[in-house]
Amino acid sequence: MLKTAFQIESEIIRGVFLQALYDAGKAVRAKTVRAVLAQMYGLVEWADFILQAEYLVGEQLIRVFPVEQDASDEIEPAQYLAMCKRMTAASPDAMKIGMQIEQRGRRFVEGNEPEVKGVERY
Repeated sequence: MLKTAFQIESEIIRGVFLQALYDAGKAVRAKTVRAVLAQMYGLVEWADFILQAEYLVGEQLIRVFPVEQDASDEIEPAQYLAMCKRMTAASPDAMKIGMQIEQRGRRFVEGNEPEVKGVERY
């Protein structure tokens, strides 16, 4: 089956997304990841950026969380992503979104996670 242009674009964005978080090696702000995406791929709209983050969270490849969150106060990822969708990149709250690659995502980038679909391999 042939992939649509949207599917191909999504796979490329997800691949760059994971690579940026992998290279960072620690939690970074969402706006930083989006800036890296802009340099490597081109500007990605905030809604599309959050859509890709939502997919990667669903695949357990990344974690999205409030930056000043205490580790013991785990927030429901779906609930937090819904809040992120309602904000814009210019919103002050957008600076408070943290992202980190999960171990599964790290193994995927290293090429050890074959069952994950929808992310382009380099």
